[in-house]
Amino acid sequence: MPGSVGEGVFHAVCEKPGKKVSAVKKAEADAATAEEVYKAKISNPYLVHWEANDTAAWNEALRQDEILRTSSKWANKPYAERFEEVVRPVRAIMPDASVLENIRSAVHVKQVTKQ
Repeated sequence: MPGSVGEGVFHAVCEKPGKKVSAVKKAEADAATAEEVYKAKISNPYLVHWEANDTAAWNEALRQDEILRTSSKWANKPYAERFEEVVRPVRAIMPDASVLENIRSAVHVKQVTKQ
């Protein structure tokens, strides 16, 4: 996959020796960033719910995140903080997708049915 951590490692192994170190460090940094993003996303119940259950809300969240990510005000903020801000406009645009009680109920039902 282009741009994946695996690709960076592949190029690090195959390129000239002087470039290996920087490519490996970039791959490690990419992996650390991916882990931070994942942790921030799964700690946000709206994003977890939308990704799994509501394609329209998830796509809107992705659009809102792109806007914030490229904003000088939000670009360097922690992912969790930025993702909280992503939820705000999505909830305003799509209130039916945003009822936290419905999200919590859906999570609770899934947990109960797994037992």
